[in-house]
Amino acid sequence: MLGLATSLTFANADCFSKYKTQFDSKQIMLAYISSQPKQYFVGLPTDDESQLCNTTYKEIEQYLTKNYRKNSNNESGVVTSWNYLAINNKVVYDFLATITPAEIKADNDDLLKYSDFKSYTADNQAEYRPVSIVNDQYGCYYHQQFSMTTGMAHPGVVNELICTQAGNPSNALKIQQVAAEQQVVKQLLQTKELKNSFAKLKINTAKISTYSQLGNALSNSNDDQLGCIAGTINGNNTGFSIDKLNSDGTIDITMGLNSDISACSSIFIPVTLTKIKPLMKISKVVTAFD
Repeated sequence: MLGLATSLTFANADCFSKYKTQFDSKQIMLAYISSQPKQYFVGLPTDDESQLCNTTYKEIEQYLTKNYRKNSNNESGVVTSWNYLAINNKVVYDFLATITPAEIKADNDDLLKYSDFKSYTADNQAEYRPVSIVNDQYGCYYHQQFSMTTGMAHPGVVNELICTQAGNPSNALKIQQVAAEQQVVKQLLQTKELKNSFAKLKINTAKISTYSQLGNALSNSNDDQLGCIAGTINGNNTGFSIDKLNSDGTIDITMGLNSDISACSSIFIPVTLTKIKPLMKISKVVTAFD
């Protein structure tokens, strides 16, 4: 994390021109300082403090909308932008909406009440990559985020695949809504990542057919990485994308095996499950939006 101070001297170059390459690649860092709530700071985590560029939230929003927002050539009604996706004017995800001054203040102002900090700094980097649109209703995407706020013991890291409802981003599809438990578990056991690990550890998988049994086997494996992902192996898991609708009505899924343990948050193991018979009606899956 940058050791920002309120006595910064700024390079008054055009922030957006200076960091266009990083905006294009979604590798830009957006920093907020509580003592200067009307300003945001643009740069890289490796930048010297004096090289940060100061702007405003509104200017960032206007710049990204003007220069990156576009209609999809592949599907009408789909609008993509820099870390933004909407279907028929209903938002699937909007990174900037998660780091408004009001949101950051609500999330972090307790630092000023319960610590001796005079101010705090919140840094955020994120990448959202659309994978598919399902039934013109759900957007499936990859989401990676790195966040750091003054006083945090370690960075907040997100690595996930997820399918959320357009217009209601908090409503994410759960694997139990999409695929039968035994079918998912059977294919997970056949992925090279788990199959090789279990074989190496001499764990018998013949009687594993449920999420609970698989989770227990992972927990008891004495393997740190497998133990980390054990807690997310259940029917409520939202960490997957629907990648393809096959001609026979089955679907292909990528599950992003990860962890709900903060110390394991960097783990992300994508595995592909094919020819899954969906439990919900899936009549349309559209891909390729970039």
